[in-house]
Amino acid sequence: MRLLKTALVAGALAVLSVTTIAAYAQDTPKIGFIVKQPEEPWFQDEWKFADQAAKEKGFTLVKIGAEDGEKLMSAIDNLGAQGAQGFIVCTPDVKLGPGIVAKAAANNLKLMTVDDRLVGADGKALEDVPQYGHFGDQDRRGRRPGDRRRNEGARLEGRRGWRHPRLL
Repeated sequence: MRLLKTALVAGALAVLSVTTIAAYAQDTPKIGFIVKQPEEPWFQDEWKFADQAAKEKGFTLVKIGAEDGEKLMSAIDNLGAQGAQGFIVCTPDVKLGPGIVAKAAANNLKLMTVDDRLVGADGKALEDVPQYGHFGDQDRRGRRPGDRRRNEGARLEGRRGWRHPRLL
């Protein structure tokens, strides 16, 4: 009789432990981080710092390398199947933008890009997709990198009365 009681208590504790762990796992957000060149030091650093943020902020980070569009779309489906809440992506091809947005929506995943801005079929940036990093060939105001320096240089040249040969 004592052995039966011990077995029942142990079984109840096991069930309670499993349900507690499952409940905790569901409460911990899961975020994917998909990069186009996982072997490159730049992306290794991004993953390293994302790992630090995951530990500090209490979420699970799923790191995935996707060197082409097919692997990227498969990775998004994989994250959906894992129950992730969203993902960050540095896409191998910015022109996959509409497909990435559609795949994220189909899997009920939030989406953010890093480094490269997604573009639509018309070649224009998908402004409704949050983005962090450089802005390809234009910043948020439509200026291209170097425009500000070039314009400031031209302004100073005019004031000083001399011309730099590279700005002619």
